[in-house]
Parts: sequence; C-alpha cells; structure tokens
Amino acid sequence: MSTVNSTTQICSNSSVNIVLNSPTSAATIRLASVNYGLASGTLVAGATFAPGSSITETLTNSSASAVTVQYNFEVLANGCTTAGFSESVLVNPNPTFIISNTSPEICSGAGTNILFGSATSGHQINVVNVYYGSVTGGTVIPGVTIFTSATPLIETLLNNTNAAIDVVYEFNVTTPGTTPVCPIAPVSQFATVRVNPNPTFTATNNTGGGTGIICTGNPVNILLNAPVSGGQVRLKSINYGGASGTLPAGAIFVNGQTINEVVTNTTAAQLLLLMNLKQLSAHVDQVPAR
Repeated sequence: MSTVNSTTQICSNSSVNIVLNSPTSAATIRLASVNYGLASGTLVAGATFAPGSSITETLTNSSASAVTVQYNFEVLANGCTTAGFSESVLVNPNPTFIISNTSPEICSGAGTNILFGSATSGHQINVVNVYYGSVTGGTVIPGVTIFTSATPLIETLLNNTNAAIDVVYEFNVTTPGTTPVCPIAPVSQFATVRVNPNPTFTATNNTGGGTGIICTGNPVNILLNAPVSGGQVRLKSINYGGASGTLPAGAIFVNGQTINEVVTNTTAAQLLLLMNLKQLSAHVDQVPAR
C-alpha cells in the first residue's frame, strides 16, 4: 500500500488528510493502531478503508506543546496481511494568552504596565492595532512590536489636552515557528489605558478693580479657572494675618468660580491676605464636585 499525507503539520482543531491506496486487487486497508498521545481524535484500531479513501478526522491538542499523532496501517488481500505502514501528523496547539492591565488609569507622564501570560510553547503576542488619539510618547507599532510572557508593555504616555483620552491596544497571539502558523484565525483581546491630563489653573485677582486692595468690610474678587475636565481648585491654606474672613483651608472651587468673601481688618494697619491654592483633578485626587 501507499499513503499520501498532505497534512504532516496542522493546528489543533484542524483536519488531517491522508490518502490510502493499494494496487492489490480486492485489498482492504485496516488501521492497526493509532497513538494520539495528548491529542484527541475519533478513530479506533480496526477501522477499515477501501483503497482511494482518505482519513479526514479532526485532531485536537489542548496541551501547551506540539503532539505527534501516529497512524499504523496494514493491508489485507486474498487471506494475506502486510503490516508496517504508518503516517504521522504533528498537531500544534492553538496558543492562548491573558492580559493583566495593572494601570488602567494613569496621569500624563506616567507609564503603562500591561502584562501578558501564555503557557503555549513558542508563542508570540502581536500588536494588531493601537489607538493613541492625541496622546503622545507611545512607541508601539502595529505589525512590528511583539511581546511574550516575559516582556510587559511599559511606555510613558503624555496627554497635553484638557480631557482624558483612552489609549486602546489590540493584541492577538500566534506561534510563528510552526507550519502553519497557529491559530488559523487569531482572536484579538484589548487593553485600554485612560490617560488623564495633569491639571492646571489660573487665578485672576480682580479685587479692588484689579488693584488687589480693598477697604475693610468689602469682598475680595478672585476668579479661578481650571480648564482640565473634572478639575477643581482647593484652598490649601489661608493667612488672614490680623484680618478675619470665613474661608477654611480645604475649601473646594470649580472652574469659573469666584472667591468673594468679605474680609475685615479691625487693626490700624494695612494687612496682606495670602491664599495658597492648589489645582486638583477629580481623576487623580478623587475629590467630589461641590
């Protein structure tokens, strides 16, 4: 008998294609034994085939390494049996992987930390696509940048806008060293990192018509602007000196709000009022809006 094996290597969940032939008249080809190892199939020893038939069963390999499946044949004709024919198929596993995005939300200027895990021998984690939007600093190139379980994705991202931006990475996993490359149809997984802008603010002192000087019993007028989305301004501390007012340290103000408290000076001297303000981001400091 003769065999033609067009599938000496396959990916898990693919079909073999082994053509069985015998020129002997009235011959029957019998599967003497099959060794699946850690793979699985459906054939059992003793199955018979007519010359010209094909073995086309699907083989599955759920392990992390390639498995060799061996078919052993014998041919029967006219009361005689001839053994010693075999074919082998290398069944490569379809790789799997997991993503652990340990920093799904960062501030501008901070680094990503995306970890990968795959137990499949010879795996390669590929970047299918990446969306940076207006974020800069990214170095990942789709179709070029690759990772393994030993190489995390760490890169510094910058967001110079006033709103948070989601950077989206798309990955799949293959085994480029196998023929064919497995899996036949890779499945993508995604990781998203939200890059929050670092907050900024301006304070415009319109007190006393912009002079910064008032008489006792009159209100101050300080306009606060925090353009970053979700940004707030916190009064870190205030030094009234010998004057008196009502604001406590820790008071929170939103974009466009004005500090206009009445300040009283009962002394005989001119006093200087000092306010120490700090820009907050609701994303970073988790300060609730008021």
